[in-house]
Amino acid sequence: MTDRGRRCTVDMKPVEGSAYDSPTGLTVAWPANRVRAAGTTLATATPVEIDIALAALDSRYRKARHRLDLAVEVLHAAVGDRRTGSTSRGPWRMSDAQALEAARRSDRTDHAFPPGLDVHAAASTELRRIAQEQAPYLAEWKRRGGWSRTFLAQPDRGTGHAHRSEHCSTCHNGPQRTRLAWLTAYSGATDEQIVRDAGERACTVCFPDAPVDVLRRPSRMTSRSEAAARKGRQDRELEKAARAATKAAKAIANPDGTPLRVTGRGRTETIETTHAARMWLADTFESWRPAPDDSAIQQVAAAIAHKEGKTPEEAIEEAKTRTRRRK
Repeated sequence: MTDRGRRCTVDMKPVEGSAYDSPTGLTVAWPANRVRAAGTTLATATPVEIDIALAALDSRYRKARHRLDLAVEVLHAAVGDRRTGSTSRGPWRMSDAQALEAARRSDRTDHAFPPGLDVHAAASTELRRIAQEQAPYLAEWKRRGGWSRTFLAQPDRGTGHAHRSEHCSTCHNGPQRTRLAWLTAYSGATDEQIVRDAGERACTVCFPDAPVDVLRRPSRMTSRSEAAARKGRQDRELEKAARAATKAAKAIANPDGTPLRVTGRGRTETIETTHAARMWLADTFESWRPAPDDSAIQQVAAAIAHKEGKTPEEAIEEAKTRTRRRK
C-alpha cells in the first residue's frame, strides 16, 4: 500500500460486499465474507475486518501497479530508449516521466504507442481510485494507534518466518524482495497468540521474548498459498495411491508373487492382468483345444484362482464357457 510503503504479496482473494458511509464521507466496500452487526461502522469494526478490506485493496493495487509497470516498459522501447549497463535488465537512460512525455508528443505510428498509453492511463486511474478507497481504512488504523499485524515469509523453498511487520531486518536481503503473505486473521492479536500459532516459524528478531519451548513446537500458521500447495500435494498422493490400487486390483501374478510368464501357442509371454489371463485361457481353448492338464493352462488357471478365490478347475470351466459363447 502506498501509504505504508508496502510491496508485499497479499495472500487473499478480493472480497466484495455492501457499502456504507465511512466517517470521512467516502463510500467504502465492506467485506462480504464477514458478518456485520446492525449499526456497525468503520470506527467500531474489528482489526480483522478492516485488514481484510485493506488486503483486498492491496491485491487490486498490486495488479494495477503491474499493468502500469508493463506499460512503462513498452513506452520506453517504443520511443527508442536504451538500457544502460551490460545486462538487458539495466536501468533505462530516460526516466519514466521522460519516456511517457516523449510517447505523448511522438507522431510516430508505432503500434505500441496507443495500447501502451491507454494501459498507462487506465492503470494510473485505477491506482488513484484504490488510494481513495484505502484512505478511510488507513485513517482508522492511525486513529487507533495501529494494531498488531502478521506477515508470513514465502520463500521459494522451505518455510519462512512469521514477522510483525514487513520491515524486519531479516527480510529483503537478497536480490529480490521477500514475498510476504499478510495473515489478516491475526490482525490485532497479542504477541503471545501469534507466537503460539507460529511456533518454530516465529521470527526471533520480531518476537525476541518468545519462549524457547514454544519456538520448538511445530507451526500451526500457514498462508492460503501454502495450504493450497499442501492440499495439492495430498490430492496428488491420493490420486497416485488410487491409481496404484486400481492397477493392483487388475494385476495378476503366480500364487508365489512372481510374474506370470507362460509358454504356449509357440511363444513365451508375460500376462499382467486378470482380464488378460482369462482371455489367454479362452483363446487357448479356442485355438489349441489342449488337454486341461497342459502345464501352461494349469499355471494360468492357478493364478486366476488365487486372485479371485476360486479353484483352478472353476477358472478352466469359465474359460471353456467363454469359448463356447464365441461360436
